[in-house]
Amino acid sequence: MKDQKKLMFGIAVAVIVIIGGVIAAGGMKKNSSSAPITASTSSAKTSTSPSADSNAVATTAVKIENYMFGPMTTKVKVGDTVTWTNMDAVHHNVVADQKTADGPNGPLIGKGETYSFKFTKAGTYTFHCEPHPYMHGTVVVE
Repeated sequence: MKDQKKLMFGIAVAVIVIIGGVIAAGGMKKNSSSAPITASTSSAKTSTSPSADSNAVATTAVKIENYMFGPMTTKVKVGDTVTWTNMDAVHHNVVADQKTADGPNGPLIGKGETYSFKFTKAGTYTFHCEPHPYMHGTVVVE
């Protein structure tokens, strides 16, 4: 009986997460642009002169919040670093769907902690959270 209650609770949580994802996806459809929604980027070094250091690295922020990656799709350039920040009270991680050295493979991180990965090759990298496999995201590297 206790196991049935746990199972029903788990199913209810999954349904809520799926409904939230559908609602979020519906909001993205209203975007008039067909380009993926991209997090803001900032240069690792800031300079107002045109001769800024060419070795500056862009960092793109992705939040892990309410059992979702936001934005779900992030677009970066080769050499950029993506930093995921866990805003949830539970532990999450970021792991490439197809594990290679070219994709993220982060440890579990707690609330307020971050994981960063520098993308060195162009491609589309899909990822998920291992403890919560319904959480998915994509990084497009150009």
